[in-house]
Amino acid sequence: MNARDLPDDIKDQLIEIAENELDTEKQQISFCRSAGKRIAETAQSFFTEYENTIVYTAIAAVLGFGLAQCVRAIPWVGPFLGPVADVAALVFTAKCGFEGYRKDCDNAKAKRDQERLLVNIRDIVADELKKARLAPNT
Repeated sequence: MNARDLPDDIKDQLIEIAENELDTEKQQISFCRSAGKRIAETAQSFFTEYENTIVYTAIAAVLGFGLAQCVRAIPWVGPFLGPVADVAALVFTAKCGFEGYRKDCDNAKAKRDQERLLVNIRDIVADELKKARLAPNT
């Protein structure tokens, strides 16, 4: 994600903050560029970390809404079952979103475990190199 990809309302708010808080145009431009870049990086990081949560929830919402509309279209019983279908669609969406979140958490834990393992291996190698350098040559 690039700062240019930010929604216009966020860009407008940054410009407004810059104009109200900063004196020179150079400061304002610098602020908007820097803040926009950091906001875009944060959003990208969020979407990367919670990719499954977002995707699972979006797909479930579309499917749930579609199924609820199909139920509402059934003659005679549709109007009565419609509210039940709406609630079922919300429950389905929440359940799928939670499953995506669990998958994201599992992926994050696995990534942390891998990083910890690499740090441990690096420490072992550094320790052993230090010992080898201090050992007398025989």
